[in-house]
Amino acid sequence: MRVRTSDPDGVAVSTRHAPDGGLSRIVVAQALAAALLGVSWAGRRLRHTYFYFDEWSMIGRVTQLGPIDGATTSFNGHLWLFQDAIFRVQAVVFGLDSNVFVVAVFVLSLVALHLSLAALAVRVGVPVVPALMLAGLLTYLGPAAQNFVFAVQVSPTFATAAAVAVPAIVSGRQPTMRRCVIVSTLLLSSVSFDSGVGLMALALGGGSVVALWPRRRWWVLAPSGLVTASWYTFGDLGPEFDASVNERIVFAARLLVRGAGAVVGGGAWAGAAVLVACASATVLAAVAGRFDRAGWAVMLAGGLATTINVAGIAQSRAGVEGFTFFENNRYLQNVAIPLSITFLPALVGCARGAADRWSDTWVARRSVQLAVPTLLIGACFVLGLDEEREYADVFVERTQEVRVGVRDIGLVVVAGCPTGESRDLDVRALGGLSPQVTPRLVGELVDRGLLSTARGGVDSVDPQILAAVCGP
Repeated sequence: MRVRTSDPDGVAVSTRHAPDGGLSRIVVAQALAAALLGVSWAGRRLRHTYFYFDEWSMIGRVTQLGPIDGATTSFNGHLWLFQDAIFRVQAVVFGLDSNVFVVAVFVLSLVALHLSLAALAVRVGVPVVPALMLAGLLTYLGPAAQNFVFAVQVSPTFATAAAVAVPAIVSGRQPTMRRCVIVSTLLLSSVSFDSGVGLMALALGGGSVVALWPRRRWWVLAPSGLVTASWYTFGDLGPEFDASVNERIVFAARLLVRGAGAVVGGGAWAGAAVLVACASATVLAAVAGRFDRAGWAVMLAGGLATTINVAGIAQSRAGVEGFTFFENNRYLQNVAIPLSITFLPALVGCARGAADRWSDTWVARRSVQLAVPTLLIGACFVLGLDEEREYADVFVERTQEVRVGVRDIGLVVVAGCPTGESRDLDVRALGGLSPQVTPRLVGELVDRGLLSTARGGVDSVDPQILAAVCGP
């Protein structure tokens, strides 16, 4: 059954499915099944991973900083308020022989993002099954596989989930005090988990609040706005890289088209085609009057969030030496998610118009609305598998090399060099794999009982690591 809803303040009016007990149980079961499939998909990779690169920076904080300093110290220009706590619990409670706790929390963040995206898609008008599939596609985006195989992304993932949940709550619902508190908490959580994503949250969620809720409810933006403004005014925003205006514009354009292309499992040319098709759908939907107030609000807020993300990434990463969209494919999802939200109301409007025009019965219309998007989303997921496999295989192999390397460094630290020479405790023995790892750090972790060492002599150590630590 479908019902028309509105609120006494004259905010958004939308059409949606009225829940009943049976439908609720079915939807919950579908959501749980989709979340389990997503967790299984990511888990098949994550269970083979170990701490890698930036994660060792977090581990270094556990040994060098207290909890408050560790939580509030900038990480590459970002405020990651809860990241230190996650890695501190991993180290102190579970040790550092495996990354089981960090991975478990990361999996929860993936589930949160998956369900938040699905909830927003349903609010926009996508049927439940395609909504869950679309959310799964964006969460486990093959060309951006870094975002579900690299557990250090736990904070940005939670932050994005909180940001996406806001327009899902705001659209078409009365601004009760309870909802206001939830929205304000989500926005504050987003910027606290990741200050960079917090900007997108203010654009996506804040834009929805401003467009759909009366002014007296805009106070919900104040806590997150204050934290964001304070961080970008007084915080450490990380290193700056030299790049001309033209270079930043080119970088932004490449990022936009590649982010769009990632949604359909393609590259820049596919992304350009996606942008043209979605822009055309937006014009058609607008001319046909297929947008309600909530649809306009979501589209404009999504467009603002996309613009902020593209501009912010271009500002901070254009000019980075050796930057590639393979090694840094996480940024593709940063664009793909808000971009998809931007065009989703128009695509839904066009799909409904086509179903109404070409389908004579309710059953036929529902078949078109369910079957076509399901097949298209499935095809997009399959098209992205090659890029997912290419990156994930390399990433897992690298983390295993780091695991073995840390074990070897620990052996040399404990047993000493074979001929009695002094050890270089500050050498970056793993090179570019994880330059944060030094014999000094490994030794400290071993001394504190946070890291175990393998049994055996230094004769089993990789010759390259032995040479790096003990010298030629």
